[in-house]
Amino acid sequence: MRFRAFFDTFPLPVVALDRRRRVALWNAAAERLLGWPAAEILGQPDPSVPPEVAAEQKTMWDAAFRGDFAAQRESSRVTRSGDTLDVEITSAIVPASDGEGEMALMVLYDMSERRSAEEHLAERENQLRLMLEQLPAIVSTYDRHGVFTSTQGAGLAALGLDAGAFVGRRLADVVGGEDKATVVSMRAALRGESTTNEFEFEGRFYENRSEPLRRHDGTIAGAINLGFDVTERRRAETELRESHEQLRRLSAKMNKIEEDERRRIAREMHDELGQLLTALRLDISIMRRDLRTVPTATLEERMRTMIDLVDLTIKTVRRVATELRPAILDDFGLRAAVEHEVEAFAERTGINVKLSIRDENAVGSDCATALYRIVQEALTNVARHSGATRVDVRIEAWEGRVEAELRDNGRGITEAEVNSLSTLGLVGVRERAYALGGEATIEAMPGAGTRILVSIPLSVTAAIRR
Repeated sequence: MRFRAFFDTFPLPVVALDRRRRVALWNAAAERLLGWPAAEILGQPDPSVPPEVAAEQKTMWDAAFRGDFAAQRESSRVTRSGDTLDVEITSAIVPASDGEGEMALMVLYDMSERRSAEEHLAERENQLRLMLEQLPAIVSTYDRHGVFTSTQGAGLAALGLDAGAFVGRRLADVVGGEDKATVVSMRAALRGESTTNEFEFEGRFYENRSEPLRRHDGTIAGAINLGFDVTERRRAETELRESHEQLRRLSAKMNKIEEDERRRIAREMHDELGQLLTALRLDISIMRRDLRTVPTATLEERMRTMIDLVDLTIKTVRRVATELRPAILDDFGLRAAVEHEVEAFAERTGINVKLSIRDENAVGSDCATALYRIVQEALTNVARHSGATRVDVRIEAWEGRVEAELRDNGRGITEAEVNSLSTLGLVGVRERAYALGGEATIEAMPGAGTRILVSIPLSVTAAIRR
């Protein structure tokens, strides 16, 4: 055969079959790939054809010998020493030089390396896709016209969008204009510049970094943008600023309250105690002068007046001291102090109060003081603003926490009042709870009324008590 010498040195495996599908050519490369020596199989049926593909190949060869195909390429499988090998077969019908007629010539290409490379590439692509999908950001690419070519990243979930939401759309159309910061950054990236910007989209805030998207030769094919969602951080910063502002206002208010309290106490001490003690001293001086000349009955009457002045002085001292800190809280505990405060509130305002206290003995001293002041401040708020006729007060220790809850049937607090920096009484309620590791909830009730709930960990109160 005139092709035999040529194909023996051919680098690819070559096999030729005659019309009877007997092996007419089996070059050295075929021996190396398939494992059978040519001397053993020439003139024999092709041993490399697995039974499961024999019918498929017979159809292919029959069509080739009929002249239906001058040349064709197929992916198939061949047998190699009991193993199955994926190959790509290029076949053609060629004339034989020794009078044996035509034969089907097959050139085999081992697909295993390419398959391995393709699988490796697919795995790398899959890893990259998973990485981008789980990245806590939005990764977008654009072509030279500013049109989205891809969007990926876990940040899309916060917008309720999928990966293909923007593909095919212009960035300027999506964000609402060419003058938007993110569009300006994208245009700069298309010019080869690296830029950063902050942008708000659909109520969320993003910190963006835009970079040129370059080909292997360095030319710019488009732009890529990495956007990190900083919405929660912005909200936390806003809340922190508001908290600082509240604390500044509260501090200023507390200083004013302290000065007002000092002024009031000084005035009461001067006006009430001073007058009482001055009158008492005058009576004592007069009685000393008249001790030997004035009748006993007159002296006794004067002494009764002095005793009344002393009693009034004692009551005044007790009242002032109670306003500063009720002794009943130290002497008899939280229950007695709150009961006394509630009774005085009901008598003073005419508002009906229902009180429930359970397991208050688990509460430490500092926590008891905080709860007492919280109840006091909340009741004052009810009297001033709610227009309520009834208040339910509950103090209860359970499940590792102590709770103080006040519910009224008044007009109900508004959201603006809850968040207002000027409602320093409510700020004071929150700060007393926060100082002990607790939390405070102030909200309008469904229908009518306001609810104040303070919850403080018992572990904190117990540690403070020790």
